[in-house]
Amino acid sequence: MKHLFQLTALSTALVVAGCGGGGGGGFYGPSTPPTTTTPTTPTTPAAVATNYHIVLSSNKPTMVATGDTAVVTVKLVDVNGGGVSAQNVTLSIPNTITNGVTINGASSLATDANGNASFTINLPATSNAAALIASGITLNATFTDETKKTTSQTTVINVVQALTPATSTAQYHLTMSSNKPTLVVTGDNAIVTVKAVDVNGGGVAGQNVMLSIPDTLTNGVTVNGPSTLTTDANGNAAFTVILPAASAANTAALIAKGVTINASLTDVNGVTSKQSTLLNVVATPITQPVANITFGNSALLQTSTDGTYYTESLSASVVGLDGKPIVNQPVVISISLLGFAKGTYVFNPNAKPTATRESGRYTSCPLNPPTPPSFVQIATTFVAPSVSTDGTVTYTTDSTGKFDFQVRFLRRFGTWQTVNISAVATASGATVKADLPYTLSVLKGDFDNAAGQPFDVSPYGAGPDVLQGAPAPYDSTNPAAFNAATYSARYNAYLQNFAITSKQSYPIAPDVNDPSYVADSKAFTTAFTAVQTEACSNQN
Repeated sequence: MKHLFQLTALSTALVVAGCGGGGGGGFYGPSTPPTTTTPTTPTTPAAVATNYHIVLSSNKPTMVATGDTAVVTVKLVDVNGGGVSAQNVTLSIPNTITNGVTINGASSLATDANGNASFTINLPATSNAAALIASGITLNATFTDETKKTTSQTTVINVVQALTPATSTAQYHLTMSSNKPTLVVTGDNAIVTVKAVDVNGGGVAGQNVMLSIPDTLTNGVTVNGPSTLTTDANGNAAFTVILPAASAANTAALIAKGVTINASLTDVNGVTSKQSTLLNVVATPITQPVANITFGNSALLQTSTDGTYYTESLSASVVGLDGKPIVNQPVVISISLLGFAKGTYVFNPNAKPTATRESGRYTSCPLNPPTPPSFVQIATTFVAPSVSTDGTVTYTTDSTGKFDFQVRFLRRFGTWQTVNISAVATASGATVKADLPYTLSVLKGDFDNAAGQPFDVSPYGAGPDVLQGAPAPYDSTNPAAFNAATYSARYNAYLQNFAITSKQSYPIAPDVNDPSYVADSKAFTTAFTAVQTEACSNQN
């Protein structure tokens, strides 16, 4: 079957979606994805607003065009102003291809205990110095939270040809913050504070800071009062930014792009420091969650004494935004069906490094919309003293803010069904929900056992054999064996098995970028999708 998997990246994704792999912890099956926690009301647009914001700073406001490095710190901050630890933030350099500036190491890092992630950027000696000196180096930092909402921040590091006493001793840099990371498109305002900071990290008083909104003519956003203010004793200058109710024509663009705000300061030596920030824009106000629910599973399966069931232990915890556990909190959990699969497993005694099962056939059947066919039932239940008639179970968190529970499912459904475990809690009048996509797994010892197992054939049927008649692909290790004419004939016959008539002659060139090969891939994808749809609607 390996040859089909090499046919095209698109067909590979369709054929093996949901197959899973050898798992650690004594079981076989896909690893459980991370949980998500979201307030149930109101619904907000995806990937535009979050309950966090970013503070972006550099240990140098100026870099030298002849070659330099700087440490850029991305600080993730919650709604209370505290640093958020153990979250992945990303730093990007939009013009890296043209300006040659790169990041030493990964572009995504986890924040430390204080909410900080430090990146080292490298500016090599460049012949493009004039452009860099004119525009500086733009850096973008982004964070996407567990609800798939994103916040971002931008800064600009100045570039000079060489450091002089004026450019090395009389430099300031700017930091920017807002009292709210998100504006409402129907009309809102925010206080943007610009801080002038000297080389020792102290605030600089008496400096003229200018705030500008580059898209003010198109988005209508303005500064309430003068656009230039003098910093106070702490080095701060506070501006009020006004977003009027957007017109119907501007609403979509504002929500998509947000509001960019630039700040600049020119010192007595003529050195200008720049900084930018981005305020997200949403259609409706965001309700701040009062708590988060997270799931964890043991990845250790237990087999029932009669050999019919697997059982796994799981746990969930409820914590407030301050990270403290919420005790004695009722939580209602339930199970719903996400998808199922058809197929077979075949034991291969010659598999490497050890004998094990391999997929003979596999057809993934996600539910969208989530209405299963009549022959598909949920095979998973909670092991609890009392399960309500609607299938839900209510637990109460203990003194550490968590509760433990177990799920049980028939072994014959292992790897063939995926469910969603949902937890709902109401705290301080707000509803918080978390979801855990959970694919039923099997014990690795059972999967590697030569004896027949109840999960060898999906309870929903074996499904179609999409491999029957598939031509062997081009083998780069044996190019002489490839014959385009033979391949073309076999592929057309193969497509006809799926009731697809070729609209063009192939020869198929051994080049994944060749238009004929791309056409082949699209034809196969269409054919396979039709077979998949038919297979998922019938039990066979």
